[in-house]
Amino acid sequence: MRYWKIVDKSQNGESLWLNKYILQNDKYPKTKYFLDVGAFDGTRNSNSYFFLRSGWNVTYFEPNIHSFKTLLVSTHGFRKQCTYYNVAVGSRFEIKRFKPVFKLGHQGRSAINKDGKLQVVVVPLTSLISCNPFIMSLDIEGYECEVLKDIENTIYPNYLIIEANSKDEADKQDKYLTKYTQINTMGVNRIFKCKEKLE
Repeated sequence: MRYWKIVDKSQNGESLWLNKYILQNDKYPKTKYFLDVGAFDGTRNSNSYFFLRSGWNVTYFEPNIHSFKTLLVSTHGFRKQCTYYNVAVGSRFEIKRFKPVFKLGHQGRSAINKDGKLQVVVVPLTSLISCNPFIMSLDIEGYECEVLKDIENTIYPNYLIIEANSKDEADKQDKYLTKYTQINTMGVNRIFKCKEKLE
């Protein structure tokens, strides 16, 4: 696979950096499985796109129906590698209000918000995912801790890419990341490796 010929869509080059890190410091997995929570349209600022194009299987979670429809189109040529869920994820089953987030670089993104006009179904990630992804990307606009709470002691990705837009968000996330070591920060995204996988 000629990785240098594959377009990287991640926001700050996270995908290419992590791919290089794995090649240099880890064993490349036999089962190439990427879990993308908050997938948006599958391309813009996507941490999974590079790996999808490299032959990985990707499971997508995207609750915004408009972004979800674009996601289906943008990954159409790779359907055999993809699994899709048009739901939000959290720590329990519930219905939440949802609204678009309009900020630089995030036009069209959406977030759980009590002032939102839309309603979405929220499900625990562990109700749909039972195996450990090799890489998991978590970018759900401030709702990351609800997912980390759900998967704690249940799902152990070898690598995590998590958005934290402030030090306060990062500190809250760290409470659920005691089994992980941070190996890089790229923009607002932090990259972690599971300590149990470290040699």
